[in-house]
Amino acid sequence: RYTDPMDLLPERFSSGGPRPDVLHSASRPTTGVTVALEAESPPRLALSNEAIQQGVRLFPLSASAPHSDRIGAAVPPSHGLFEALNAATWNAGVALFIPDGVDLQGNVELLIDASASTQNVPRLLVIVGHGSRARIIEHHRGGTDGSKVVSVSELFVGKRADVKYVLVQDWESTVSGHL
Repeated sequence: RYTDPMDLLPERFSSGGPRPDVLHSASRPTTGVTVALEAESPPRLALSNEAIQQGVRLFPLSASAPHSDRIGAAVPPSHGLFEALNAATWNAGVALFIPDGVDLQGNVELLIDASASTQNVPRLLVIVGHGSRARIIEHHRGGTDGSKVVSVSELFVGKRADVKYVLVQDWESTVSGHL
């Protein structure tokens, strides 16, 4: 069954609409989850009250973060050159955990901006529990002259979970990379 990715995007992401602004640390979405990543900066994380009440958790990704034992389990460094490069040098990351049985009404928006650095190596770890529902939009955008991006996203989806995942690449024409 075909799902048109444009049906999953919020109106502000659709073609012809304004580009999303960089997330401000004080902003909180009314539904869902919003994450903004820039190289070598702490991630800006925002959960709606609904997501918090349902037990959704976000963590800056590090070797000591919860569920960090899963880093590299779905996409190991041995998968290829770019995956090995990411595993050795990632400089921005976030772990998202959605517990069993959660029906997350809003989108999970992962905004990854390539404008902050010329070397952008983000890593995402997403764990969705059994029987949960979520719409995840990973949006790579921006960039400066000569920016390079090597990104890895690992998604672990539990049994009977319904996850719709969209990857949007909206880089400036001078950015090169591997998603």
